[in-house]
Amino acid sequence: SSDLEKHPDTAVSYNKLAWVLCCEGKYFEAIKYYKKSINIMTLCYGPEHPNLAIEYSDLGSAYVEVENYDESMKCHQKALEIREKHYGPNHIKIAWSYNAIGIVYGKKGNYELKLENFKKSHKIRKNWFGKDHEQVADTYCNLGSVYDDLGLYKKALEKLEKGIKIKERLYGKTHSRLANNYNTLGVIYRNQGKLNEAIAFYNKALAIREETYGKLNIDVADSYGNISLVFLEIAAYDIAERY
Repeated sequence: SSDLEKHPDTAVSYNKLAWVLCCEGKYFEAIKYYKKSINIMTLCYGPEHPNLAIEYSDLGSAYVEVENYDESMKCHQKALEIREKHYGPNHIKIAWSYNAIGIVYGKKGNYELKLENFKKSHKIRKNWFGKDHEQVADTYCNLGSVYDDLGLYKKALEKLEKGIKIKERLYGKTHSRLANNYNTLGVIYRNQGKLNEAIAFYNKALAIREETYGKLNIDVADSYGNISLVFLEIAAYDIAERY
């Protein structure tokens, strides 16, 4: 009935359905249901209810998946606006918004604004959690990746190594959470032409990935591909063929 269409429980159901559709890769359908959910929530609670920030953020992430970055940016900016109104400028939820906005800027190829938003997210997380928390480690690694995109390899290494040291303290050196970070270190060293260091970190990532996922895994294949490329670069074609 039309009354049900205006009930907050219906909005929650639409949001859950949209989430499931995203998991299935049906992003255009998901967007439709996220919008329905937002319309009902706005009708029930007004346009600035804190729960709407979550809805706008979810919708923004779905728009990224269909490469509609302008709409995604609008959604994440709206979520940030609502969160700032309710929580002030230094709440952890503000950091989530800055991170999401940074990702969209990166997709649009604007790495300077991606960096600016990642820095804001990092500062809030550091103040919120203290310096030895996983979320702080993640933002160091994110900053490292953006500095790499900008060709600032020394800064990229500095930030990434800070993030990795925190994760090593938290989880040990062979935890699956570190594989992608070791791989990124390999990428940065390769970009600098430091091929021996690149191979060392690619091998670290490979060892963790094989241990975690077995040999028949896409991340493992990615590691083999990275190692092969470095060997090709140093013209060791016979070794490259083994990977």
